Amino acid sequence: MKLIFDSEDCVVGIAFGALLLALSEKWFKLPFAKEALLGVSAVFAIVIVLDILHEFANFGRHFVFVASSLLHNLFDLLLIALLFGSALGVALPVVGPLAPALADKEILFWLGLFEIVSHIIWLAIAPFNT
Repeated sequence: MKLIFDSEDCVVGIAFGALLLALSEKWFKLPFAKEALLGVSAVFAIVIVLDILHEFANFGRHFVFVASSLLHNLFDLLLIALLFGSALGVALPVVGPLAPALADKEILFWLGLFEIVSHIIWLAIAPFNT
């Protein structure tokens, strides 16, 4: 249940992390980083949901691999929900108190770095995911 290829969520996750780094303005700036981040986030959410469905369809793999993949996907969905909630000015019931943290450029920097590094690791171990 993937769109194009198996590791598409990693590629989109790396782009998502790079845009978070651009929003932090620590290493580089992009003029339309916030708008681009919302667009990539929408695509990323769709790809994550497909990846979660793919994990459940292939549940016969190693439990630790599947569980860590699901936890990472849920963290990514939480982050996307926070971004959309703060961009639209909507306070989400459960995660709403975390939204002000996204205004901190230092937190955006570390979240972006986490997204990039973690998705590179998932790309590196993808050949062993059989």
